[in-house]
Amino acid sequence: MYIMPFELPREMPKACEEPLADPVRSTILNAASEAFAQQGYAATKLSEIATLACLPRSNVLYYFKSKANIYSQVLEDIAPRYLDACAPFQHDDAPLEALSRTVTAMIRLFEGRPFASKVLLQELKEGGRRIPGDFLERWACQAQENTAQIRQWIGSGQLAAVNPEHVLPSVWAIAQACIDRCWHAPAGAGQGIDYRVATASSVRLLLNGLAPGNR
Repeated sequence: MYIMPFELPREMPKACEEPLADPVRSTILNAASEAFAQQGYAATKLSEIATLACLPRSNVLYYFKSKANIYSQVLEDIAPRYLDACAPFQHDDAPLEALSRTVTAMIRLFEGRPFASKVLLQELKEGGRRIPGDFLERWACQAQENTAQIRQWIGSGQLAAVNPEHVLPSVWAIAQACIDRCWHAPAGAGQGIDYRVATASSVRLLLNGLAPGNR
């Protein structure tokens, strides 16, 4: 599995994670996502999560019992969304539209859950030991199904004649690159990411590279 590492912007907005059902759990998980994204699992302390959540440390422990439980819940919340963003292609999909849809869905996920997304991708890059058990299996199955469909599209001339094994990693890399610092618009310290521009640019790169007739 190829996962392209990325960095969060130095000035990421604080209130950019989507709300969850329980307000207190949501506050804790959003704070934890930010802490884990910025510092990693090992370096993050419960007291730091509590400070970011503006809650007593005892409240955080009441809801989750341990840092490991919080981390697991962050992964369990974001993993299904990542699978949904990379949903299997259908045989009657228009190839370029299907691939563009995947890029757009992934960027929207990064936009809505930037910290949790980084936590998941960082965990994948490190081997995924703490990721929910069925995630990697489902991810591998989806990747195999989609690669098989891409191979059919290439064989029928609906996509450029490229190695089908390279297409999905390229799609994921294009999407993940959109939240790297180089995508800031306008460029400059303290500016946020323009996801609309990033999405349009990514889709254009994808279409130009995979359109039939390209080599």
